[in-house]
Amino acid sequence: MVRSGRRWGRETTRVVILQWATTGQYTPIGRTLPSVDQLLRDLQNAQGNESVRLHIPRTLRLIYDVRNKRDTAHLGDGIDPNLQDATLVVRNMEWVLAELVRLFHNVSPDEAHAIIVDLVCKEVPAIQLFDGTPRLLKELEASDHCLVLLYWRGASGATQTELRSWCGPPCDPTLLVRWPVSTADI
Repeated sequence: MVRSGRRWGRETTRVVILQWATTGQYTPIGRTLPSVDQLLRDLQNAQGNESVRLHIPRTLRLIYDVRNKRDTAHLGDGIDPNLQDATLVVRNMEWVLAELVRLFHNVSPDEAHAIIVDLVCKEVPAIQLFDGTPRLLKELEASDHCLVLLYWRGASGATQTELRSWCGPPCDPTLLVRWPVSTADI
């Protein structure tokens, strides 16, 4: 999608969803989208859920501005995005996705959050997969080793057996973590 010489990229999909949710109409793919300011005005004046009309569009505007005005869109140019900006973009997009799930899948905010946590991959640069087995690329104390692996695994957790196989003999997870009495699953 091109607008005023700029690529809208993934913003197009988000805008189409919001247009459809508020007006029942949307800009077809291949057609030029209105300006960001016009879209915000249109959504703000539309009928429907306040989150769809106000909060999500404003959050997307923040992401759009940071991406286009703070050099985070130019990763191919060898420019490293500022960690602070990248964190802002990722966390806000997680919120937008959770809000869309909550609104359009009739689930509670907690359930929407759990769905998004499962969808979002936790990048842990200190972990590399070798033949499907996660290995830490840095020496850590046994307790920290297990905690990093559990964080990486996310909401699905890990069993004692998995942790033992990932940590190796020197790291016995049963000594590091208080496990539920009824099951070995976290």
